[in-house]
Amino acid sequence: MPGGSEPVLRASAEPEVVDRVHALLEELWEAWPEVGEVDRIRFGTAVAELVANVVQHAGATTVELRLDGSPGEVAAHLTDDGQPLPPGALEAGWPDDDAEDGRGLAMARAASSALSYRRDGATNRWTVVVRPDRAG
Repeated sequence: MPGGSEPVLRASAEPEVVDRVHALLEELWEAWPEVGEVDRIRFGTAVAELVANVVQHAGATTVELRLDGSPGEVAAHLTDDGQPLPPGALEAGWPDDDAEDGRGLAMARAASSALSYRRDGATNRWTVVVRPDRAG
């Protein structure tokens, strides 16, 4: 990022970490004020839903979130020490209306331009990208 380092969060995987994610996003927006409000909301939704999903379902004890941006895109790189994502979970469609969960990854996928996952040893590695709409 221009003039400084990327915003990074290393924390215990507890529900309160989502509040810290929002604070980290504010650092990113200070560095990249040209990102429009719609794209800020898209990115914030995708990142917060992903972190909440990891905290709630992966059994992770720690998470690390690194944010970066450029005029062409904003990206989040999340690692956690939780269980691997079940096969097909990232590609699963929107859950039924009466389902009690299963919306987090679907929301993150819908809000982002790209969402990827890979397992690296005992570590989950996620990347969320939003390519800003210049009109947003």
